[in-house]
Amino acid sequence: MKNAILISIFACVILIPVMLFSGESLVLKKDDFESRFLYAQSDMPEQRTVTSSFLAPFSSSFQSTNEKGIFEEEFEEEGGTRKKKTSRALLLSLLLPGAGEYYLGAKNNAKLFWIAEGAIWTTFIGFQIYGTWEEDRYKSWAVDHAGINPNGKDKDYFQNISIYNDIEEYNYWTYLLERNQDELYPETPYWYWKWNSNDDRLYYKDLRHNAEKSFRNSNIMIGFAVLNRLLSGINVLRISRFQDESETILSLKLNLENQPNGQTGFKLTLSKKF
Repeated sequence: MKNAILISIFACVILIPVMLFSGESLVLKKDDFESRFLYAQSDMPEQRTVTSSFLAPFSSSFQSTNEKGIFEEEFEEEGGTRKKKTSRALLLSLLLPGAGEYYLGAKNNAKLFWIAEGAIWTTFIGFQIYGTWEEDRYKSWAVDHAGINPNGKDKDYFQNISIYNDIEEYNYWTYLLERNQDELYPETPYWYWKWNSNDDRLYYKDLRHNAEKSFRNSNIMIGFAVLNRLLSGINVLRISRFQDESETILSLKLNLENQPNGQTGFKLTLSKKF
């Protein structure tokens, strides 16, 4: 009897690591010793129950199995590994939304964030391309219809030529209203402009408005990208918390088991849900 118990304990020490790190079926047989590795799927999503049973036969007068078990104990798992895994998933989500969800096994959640991220950056690129195209158009229009030199000019210059028909009109009203010589443009060919007609100036103004609006919208897309990362991070924390709450403690149970050959033996069962 003592030898059978020692064999059961030895088998437990050898097979527990296999149970924890493998999902394959394992059957070991030596003489009358039998070890079975059982795998069961629970009703809860993202959870599995692993049960390993060790049966050591011996000759005795016992005729029945004790369902409650001679010995039964439960062990809490260490939380350090889970916290480290959550931190890593959170970092991944901040870098790429959905990566943290994928790391935790929530692949459907990850796909949603990836789709959103792809849509955000596709829209951003679209706004940038359209804004650049409209910017080239309004500058070319101003060259052809106002005679400007676009090189080396800032945004204020391109805004001012959309408001005033020529450089003389700008300088007159700016000096009259602000009395500031520094705000005036030198009346040289480099700063010169004069629209052929008021309609040309208004058309230029519309083109410039479209370009500026497109660039503003692209900046909004960057804000959505930041928001997507924050939402993914929050979702990772939610998933991790759910997994922590649903993760079950280890259970160790020792009881008596009748064998088909009529002998009775000890049965050591180790269960874990994850």
